[in-house]
Amino acid sequence: MSEFTPGPWLRDEYGNVVAGSGDRVAFRSVTTVCSGTDERISEAEANTTLIASAPDLLEALEMIVAEADSYTAMTGKPVYNWLDQARAAIAKARGTPC
Repeated sequence: MSEFTPGPWLRDEYGNVVAGSGDRVAFRSVTTVCSGTDERISEAEANTTLIASAPDLLEALEMIVAEADSYTAMTGKPVYNWLDQARAAIAKARGTPC
């Protein structure tokens, strides 16, 4: 899998997700907008907002895991039962095996 477009990502006025460089990352579905109800349009806008936040969420999760790993290394006690789930989410986002 290739690397994803570096963040930050933003949702533009048309509902597309664009990188800070101006490159488009994801397109809002035209069919949702043209044939959808207000609820479907609102859902599509919420989806693009979530997608736009992906690089920030990934970076924050990686920092949290690094801090938890550091604490575990210091104390010798793995106290966080959610670390495996966090690592799996990071691997999924990066397209790498856990």
